[in-house]
Amino acid sequence: MEQTVDCDLSEELAFLRGYDRKKRLMQDVVDLPARKLDLFIRLCRQNGGSLSAVKRQSQFAMLSDDEITRLEAAVRQGFGPLNA
Repeated sequence: MEQTVDCDLSEELAFLRGYDRKKRLMQDVVDLPARKLDLFIRLCRQNGGSLSAVKRQSQFAMLSDDEITRLEAAVRQGFGPLNA
């Protein structure tokens, strides 16, 4: 229990702070609702750092190529190991 509080909890808090910070930076690229940003992050991470063509068309057709590229780069640079 002590290890959980000392190590695991502090790692989780650091991840969440970073996650929130990156989401704010992604909002500078395009104004999306938080749930859409979370979905974008999750789909990119599941696909090795890029959004699949199918998911782009079904979920993010409103975004330009440049916006997608910039958001994918933010995911790759800011959210730790991919496919997690």
